[in-house]
Amino acid sequence: MNRLLLVLLAFLALPAFGADRVIINPDLDGDIKIKVNDGGVIKDAISITGSTGATALLGTSTNDSAAAGYVGEYLESTSGANVSQASPVLGTAYPVTDVVVSPTAGDWEICFAATMNMQWSSGASTAAHCSSLIQSCSVIGCSSGTYANVLTHSMGTVGDDSSNLFAPRAMVVSGHSCIRRTLSAQTSFRLAMMCNSVSGTPVMTAVQTRGDIAGTTFYARRLR
Repeated sequence: MNRLLLVLLAFLALPAFGADRVIINPDLDGDIKIKVNDGGVIKDAISITGSTGATALLGTSTNDSAAAGYVGEYLESTSGANVSQASPVLGTAYPVTDVVVSPTAGDWEICFAATMNMQWSSGASTAAHCSSLIQSCSVIGCSSGTYANVLTHSMGTVGDDSSNLFAPRAMVVSGHSCIRRTLSAQTSFRLAMMCNSVSGTPVMTAVQTRGDIAGTTFYARRLR
């Protein structure tokens, strides 16, 4: 066992009494390594480069997720079914049923991947623009309460198919986007869809997420 590892093990064995501890490699630009014994295989679990201070952490070698509260914790909610809203009201957000994540306090990246079908019917020179929304919920689980947009992701514009200014009357598009949120307490987020007027007074006949095409995935990963 090398000298540095013996010093480190002796250091870790000391009782804690509140003061900060400092680990210093006395060698010029020397690295610090914390090793683990995995069934007789020695691995560097943590490696700190002396010349730069860069730290490397050993990642998992399986398909598991980090435990709750640890960096890398992963939460996911999916829907494989079409979720439709007939005759949607412009400016109203409609949630994608049961697609909710509820991360606890910490620093998180929250993302979605979805395919949306937009259908329109109205007079000439009218158009609507549709978006996917990530919304924070005032109630855990998002079953009630109020909702605030934290991310608006443009999905496309539908309008009069006789005008070159606008897209066709029906349109299927896919989108993916992420946002970073720092939370002081557990907070629920939901995925929703909404359309707004671009020109005139358009009439939307339907807006839906298409689970039969690609499914809808809503997930969060703890950054720290």
